[in-house]
Amino acid sequence: MGDFPWGIDGPPFSGSRLGPSWFVVGEGVPGMAVSTVDAELCIPVGKDFTVAMMLAHAPVDAVILWLGINDCEATFHKNAEDITTALEQSIEHIHAKSSQTAVILVAFSRVRDISDSALNDMFLEATEKMCLAHNLKALAQELHTEFIDMNDWVETSISDGIHLDEKSLEYVACVFSEMIRKQRMVDYT
Repeated sequence: MGDFPWGIDGPPFSGSRLGPSWFVVGEGVPGMAVSTVDAELCIPVGKDFTVAMMLAHAPVDAVILWLGINDCEATFHKNAEDITTALEQSIEHIHAKSSQTAVILVAFSRVRDISDSALNDMFLEATEKMCLAHNLKALAQELHTEFIDMNDWVETSISDGIHLDEKSLEYVACVFSEMIRKQRMVDYT
């Protein structure tokens, strides 16, 4: 679960990549932060939203937790440790509701130099928080959760430096599908 990158109105991959018995639910709210409520936009906290959506679609075999970039907004004053702690709480909430639900924790791709001044102001601190991927990898190991570092697979769009373009999302779909297959989360019968 996570919000969809700019210009994309659906999940980065569909159940058709996994087979006919697999149903993928793409849930998210643009602008959602995992650790902070955006009072101005009335956007809920990601860690609470994730569990609510999981319960709405129960039973859930796997949750792809791809949140964190919006927490880097300068207005929220969060550091990598704050964001990691909030994602840890999200995973704990997921497992408290369903110990059988697998979690795949995803680190977002590195923010590029941004030419758009509005986004520059919003994500001024983002480059300082790039140790977040390292923290999330350690968290995944500690919680025995799968981890994908998007920095190993795709780069953010040159148009805004934060979101992924359509071609990158297709590649992400392949990465997610292979991770699910690797974990044997899919019933191939």
